[in-house]
Amino acid sequence: MNENVSSKEGWVSIIFWGTADRFVFVFLPWVEPFPRTMSLICIFHPRAKGIMRKESFDIAFVLLACLIGWTAGCQKPPETAIPGGGRLAENVKKNAKPPGVTLKLLVVGDPELAGGIKRLRGEWAERSGGGQLQVLEWSLPELIAAESLPADLVVYPSRYLGTLVSKNGLRPLRNSVLHAPQFAHADLLPAIRDKEIVYGSDIYSIPYGSPPLMLCYNAQVLQAAGCRVPQTWIEYRQVARRLADQAIPCQLPLAGQSAAITLLARAINYARQSGHMAMLFDLDTFQPRIAGPPFIRALAEITAEITQQQQATQEKRASATSSLQDAAPLLQDVGVLDFRDSVKEVTLGRAGLTLGWPGLYCPSSTEAARDLVGANYTSLPRAVDCYNATRNQWESNRLDTPMTLLGVAGRLASVTTASRNAASAFKLLLWLGSDKTATEISTRSRYTLWYRHSQVKAAQLWLTGCQGLKSPNPTANATFSATAGSRPLVIARTVTQALVRDDCFLLPRIPEIDQYLASLANAVRGAIAGETAASALQRTADEWEQITERQGREGQQLAYRAHLGLP
Repeated sequence: MNENVSSKEGWVSIIFWGTADRFVFVFLPWVEPFPRTMSLICIFHPRAKGIMRKESFDIAFVLLACLIGWTAGCQKPPETAIPGGGRLAENVKKNAKPPGVTLKLLVVGDPELAGGIKRLRGEWAERSGGGQLQVLEWSLPELIAAESLPADLVVYPSRYLGTLVSKNGLRPLRNSVLHAPQFAHADLLPAIRDKEIVYGSDIYSIPYGSPPLMLCYNAQVLQAAGCRVPQTWIEYRQVARRLADQAIPCQLPLAGQSAAITLLARAINYARQSGHMAMLFDLDTFQPRIAGPPFIRALAEITAEITQQQQATQEKRASATSSLQDAAPLLQDVGVLDFRDSVKEVTLGRAGLTLGWPGLYCPSSTEAARDLVGANYTSLPRAVDCYNATRNQWESNRLDTPMTLLGVAGRLASVTTASRNAASAFKLLLWLGSDKTATEISTRSRYTLWYRHSQVKAAQLWLTGCQGLKSPNPTANATFSATAGSRPLVIARTVTQALVRDDCFLLPRIPEIDQYLASLANAVRGAIAGETAASALQRTADEWEQITERQGREGQQLAYRAHLGLP
């Protein structure tokens, strides 16, 4: 019987040749981490039949015992570290991290926010082991026209959530993200946590903040005119009349979709008792309610206020002695100002009231040097009475607070269904939504505000639209003064109160939402031009029906129910 013994890097193998009809192969490797532990593998010749005879087992057993004794004193050969080869090279190759994944992130309609994310690409590369982050930018029309999203993640206006879900473009957040400490779901302010990021029964996004629409006023202008900040829409009309007599406008935003939002801000408080939040469409038929009494009343009031301002301004302009006269604009072209421009007029003292939100407009150093500079914010005026659609009558409003209107701005971030690296994309999403990182990103946008309980003390970082509220070099640790009368602290409390209310109205997050709003905005401008409020809104209702039929009534109805959080 022959034997062959070989040894290499701690391995010992013995091969035995037997008779012509069978052989035994004995393989004795050293097994880590026990260098004297051995394995025995016996392979029989294919022609062997039945059970191996006893004498064969005896021979194998004796030979194995001899070999064990021979190898008992053998030492494991020392490992050698050879650059570019040997065991060290194998271990390095085994433990090396895979190359980083390249992810694409699409930012829609927000260049400032996109710039903030671009600044974080280097930090993400370090955290992800060399992963690359490409930031793409699209306009709103490009998002609406697109059938798919060429990115792993997307940051978008919150009102487009339903549109993207209906195109099967977004992935719901994974449980690992929802329960992650970085996401801190319980820390989100209720209106954001329970309303804006929820669609149907799923959560599709992390928030970057959504400012509630608020009443913006210049306290100096109102004081000079002998007016107080209005708390109800009746008081608002009284202040508007008083300011108009002095050729000082209440500069309502009426450019583009702003006109539709301006109408809704007043009408939703009048329609508050119409049943749940389904104020714009019937849940069962998806018939529009936009031509109902609450909306007709709101549009008629807006038309009357603007007409009055135009007449008073034309009559008083030549003879007015007010120091504000040179700054007061003549309302010749209604509908030329959006929310930002309207807030600018109030901030610079050229108007007394408007609608907007903090941080929307930041005055330049030259503008800030003027005496009449400063914008304050408070909740929207509340309605004194509301329309009860069930009883078909107006009733006294027993609620002391107005509704919160969301969805005018706001930004959300989601992982797309087009991503082939969903696991890495969710990791990036979670990091971008963590407190410190998200604050750095969110504060760069004029369409966001704080959205967590933990961010309220640092709200100054978002308040770039209020003169004197932002420090020259703000940091993530900036906090408000504890002075009870400080203007930024009052604004922070007011905004936060609006975001903790349960009574919240969101712009419908349904496909073609911009088309619905554009139609409503045309009705507002038509009424200002001379059309009756009832006629203008009935025309809008007809146009809404055409949009619904073109898009598909059943799909729109399902999207509306998901928007409201209904099954």
